[in-house]
Amino acid sequence: MQEKELAYLQIVPPSWMLNNDPLIEQINHLGKLYSEGRLVWAAIVQANKFLFDEDKAFSCPADIVYDPTGRTPSYQLTNVASQLYALKHTTPDDPELRRYAEHVTDEQERHIQRVPSALSALPLITTGIFLWRPHLPNGKLSMNIIPILVHDDCEGIVTMLPARFWEGSYLYQQWLYYGDNDIETSPAFYQLNANGQYWQSFKKQVRPTKEELPGFANQPKPYHSKKATAASLAFISQCLEMVKLDYKENVQGRGLLAKPNHLLSLIILFAVVVGVLLAIQKVLS
Repeated sequence: MQEKELAYLQIVPPSWMLNNDPLIEQINHLGKLYSEGRLVWAAIVQANKFLFDEDKAFSCPADIVYDPTGRTPSYQLTNVASQLYALKHTTPDDPELRRYAEHVTDEQERHIQRVPSALSALPLITTGIFLWRPHLPNGKLSMNIIPILVHDDCEGIVTMLPARFWEGSYLYQQWLYYGDNDIETSPAFYQLNANGQYWQSFKKQVRPTKEELPGFANQPKPYHSKKATAASLAFISQCLEMVKLDYKENVQGRGLLAKPNHLLSLIILFAVVVGVLLAIQKVLS
């Protein structure tokens, strides 16, 4: 990669994560995961609803299950993920199952746990992951399998392999096919990040830094990007605007919030729309 492409690897943590949310450890370990991590499959157990909608470009958490050894096939992982999700709103007698049922029902709790032995004898792990929208092939969750980077020194702390690095795979093509939204994030980010300063406004928060990636850009190879569609450019631009909105509302103005404030953003938007409609109605009457 060229030095200016560091921005593509970087993630800006949302405001709620800065208030000691456990998922901040994913951000803190990005350098280690990118430079020393190994690639394995993970299956989605459940995810924030915004991740399925390209019209709301919030980056959000999801729960996943994976095999740190990388030996479990993806179809087995998706089967276990389905069984884990089926525990939602249940109260099993088995203590391990009950503990996970409480977690998957709560949705806000951060959780690293071995998969209950009643579901699998394999050494599978369930954990939370923050899914950064520019790293998804089409900006949203279109498949229930993702490639992740893991490291033995930080069990349960993982990150998704950015889409650009698996563009030629069958999963990538299937992702775009089922996404059906004319968005492809990697080419769009490359075009919009021509000067390498896409996250310039968040230099203090964005990770990893160049110093956290030993050897980065020592042997740069150009990325031969296709021309991005208008929808793709608009989506990546929206990702930046969502980060700016989050920091403006929750960091600069009122301090840090403990949980995501997506609901407040939608309420503000709704109030603005209602105000405009009432003003129009008053003029017409």
